[in-house]
Amino acid sequence: MSKSFLLSLLMALPLAATDKPQAPKTLPGGWVLEWHDEFSGSKLNPKKWRPELGVIRNVGASQTYTEDCISLKKGMLVLKTEAKETPVSNYKEGSTNWREQRKTMPYKSGSITTQGIRSFYHGRLEVRAKLPGNKGAWPAIWLVLENPWGWPQCGEIDIVEHASQQHDQCHATVHWGKNGGDQDAMATNHPMIDGLTGHFHLYWMEWDDKQIRLGVDKQTITTLDTDTVTYPDGRNPFRKGGYLIINTAVGGPKTMTESPDAAQYPCKMEVDYVRYYVKK
Repeated sequence: MSKSFLLSLLMALPLAATDKPQAPKTLPGGWVLEWHDEFSGSKLNPKKWRPELGVIRNVGASQTYTEDCISLKKGMLVLKTEAKETPVSNYKEGSTNWREQRKTMPYKSGSITTQGIRSFYHGRLEVRAKLPGNKGAWPAIWLVLENPWGWPQCGEIDIVEHASQQHDQCHATVHWGKNGGDQDAMATNHPMIDGLTGHFHLYWMEWDDKQIRLGVDKQTITTLDTDTVTYPDGRNPFRKGGYLIINTAVGGPKTMTESPDAAQYPCKMEVDYVRYYVKK
């Protein structure tokens, strides 16, 4: 067995909570650690995250988000997804809002966000995670920008998302409204990453006053020159920070993901850490 193969195997394994190195205070290039979570406690830190509950987004998706699908184990955040008919916590009888019309959903899953707690703007955001590849699973690590406009004008940064039918294909995408309107415009790339699911990878974003860069491990995948997105009325969605979401949806728009197979569940998404660096 070659040394290179052994090294790659070790890099793909999670670290025990007691063996995890401390987050580096600085990184090459002048990056200084400002905020992080190593998930070393016994429960989610409410000063850093809040769980998302119920049916939140993605018309056609099959999951409701529940708090019992969120846990911390051995220094990892674990978002579990199960094939289990589950009551929808935000159901309202007679509601015309599609998010509130279903009493139950056939799957339950986990989602956490920094919305209302922490916003990220210019800096380097790192998330070391292992994504599930089960049929119909749609894991994502992404930001919604806090502009007072609807989607897609407000802007969205998908550091990574994965559709199960595309196997090792990685999606890294920046969204905005074409000419400031309701039509989705994007800068995206979706290369093949060997062992994308079922192994730990470092997913990252670097954002400064000129560019947004998205990458996996040491590979830059998508780059956007943010000045090119300025709307005709002078607005630019990338002049505002955004909140982070880490979640696994199940099914959803047919253009994105396939229908789930209940026999392939439960599954889980594991997150080793989230770290945010800035240049002082």
